[in-house]
Amino acid sequence: MIYYISVRNKIENDNIRKTIKEFDKNPTIVSETKNINDDIKNIKKAKIIITDYDKGKIEEYNKYKKIVIVFTSKKKTPEELLDNKNCFTYKKRNELREILCYQLNQRNHMKKILFYSPIVLIGIIILIGGIMFSLNKIENTHSKEKEETKEDIKEEEENKNLDPKKAENIVFLGDSLTEEYDILKFFGDYPSINSGVSGYCTDNIIDNLENFVYEYNPTKVVLLIGTNDICIRDYGNTGIVDNIKKIVRYIKKNRSKAKIYVESLYPVNGVSTDPKISQWMVGDRTNSQIIEINKLLKKMCEEEKVEYIDMYQELIDEEGNLNVDYTRDGLHMSEEGYKVVTKKIKEVLEIND
Repeated sequence: MIYYISVRNKIENDNIRKTIKEFDKNPTIVSETKNINDDIKNIKKAKIIITDYDKGKIEEYNKYKKIVIVFTSKKKTPEELLDNKNCFTYKKRNELREILCYQLNQRNHMKKILFYSPIVLIGIIILIGGIMFSLNKIENTHSKEKEETKEDIKEEEENKNLDPKKAENIVFLGDSLTEEYDILKFFGDYPSINSGVSGYCTDNIIDNLENFVYEYNPTKVVLLIGTNDICIRDYGNTGIVDNIKKIVRYIKKNRSKAKIYVESLYPVNGVSTDPKISQWMVGDRTNSQIIEINKLLKKMCEEEKVEYIDMYQELIDEEGNLNVDYTRDGLHMSEEGYKVVTKKIKEVLEIND
């Protein structure tokens, strides 16, 4: 991938280059020059632009429809950047990591779509051909055989209705905490979809509900989102919960029969001396802020009449931090952590193994 860097601070410039190489093995990194024509050529080729906050430059980059990551030392992100879907802001290196992780996941996701699209198209053509063949065959079948076929179909539908597992269609929606959740392992007996994407924030979910929720016609949606907003966005506690409310309302509007479950934000642990704990991965997240967000989240769920799952209390240790046994880095879940999560979700969703 090609990266264009326009950051004046030499130390930050070096940090950016190191961070890019953590995620991209073969990056092409181009720096801003004094030659305007060369810069324009490089900007057009680049997939991602990392720059200082400069309103004029950012507007120029937007003309070329580029992903722009803005390094800002301001305490509050300028309003025009919050409204710009192609702009991401960061203050610390761990936030840049999160953004790059998200962008590379998006790119890989699109590659998969492009790769599988021809296969899906061929499958659809074969399926249509099979349907046409079956219709012709049915038309030439004796009336008695038709009646027997109808009875077989009726019996099959009745048997299906007797099995509650077959009647379910559960969508798990969220960020890396959901993407890394082995849904097949823990919910293999139930039709389930993992719609988690690493690095996602609340606004990313809002923009992708059609592909990640609606097309699956779920009976249940389990939503876990918001922890990345603390580091990557400047929405504040109320803004994060307001966006989650939008997600809930959009799902209600477009899939009214789906039952919605909203998980509390998970606790973090950046204070343990255990060597697996990564302070930069935990970043600016604090349990005190997460507790405040969860209070607002619970109230929102009561107002919207959707189920609130208090996972926070299930995952903390005696000091009120994420239990070290349940995490692999202080933020993400370990196998043991997902076992605890699964037990609670199955209890709330009334799923019996």
